[in-house]
Amino acid sequence: MRWQRSTALIGLHLPQLQLADLWQARGQLLPWLGVIVPMGLFNVIGSLQNLESAEAAGDRYPVRSSMLISGIGTLAAAALGSCFPTTIYIGHPGWKAMGARIGYSWLTGVVMGSACLLGLFGVIGQLVPIEAAQAFQATPPRHAPAVALGLLPG
Repeated sequence: MRWQRSTALIGLHLPQLQLADLWQARGQLLPWLGVIVPMGLFNVIGSLQNLESAEAAGDRYPVRSSMLISGIGTLAAAALGSCFPTTIYIGHPGWKAMGARIGYSWLTGVVMGSACLLGLFGVIGQLVPIEAAQAFQATPPRHAPAVALGLLPG
């Protein structure tokens, strides 16, 4: 049943402005401010930490313009119906140490954006359990074959 629901979502889903829905929801925000404000602050602090992390790896990005673009991205995403804020890319030192450059970031954006626009995340979630990514991150690389075998029953 879940597989059928996931495959039913496959297709082109272009973003649409949701300004009317946002306007109608404005009166319902007050009870959620206890979640919205801390999550907004968490996102700002996380973005600042990611800028610091990049600088520690030798790449300095202007804080003001980086945060401004991230905020504009969040507003644009909200206008298109997303409840998720944008943030400065995390993991810069690790990706840089593995040799990733701007092409990696672009490819990640194209792949993730395409998967969103084509409604593929339900199918991907059926094929690759969410626990898989965390399991590979939380164990030493030499244990990767055991982790892969352990995920097969799931």
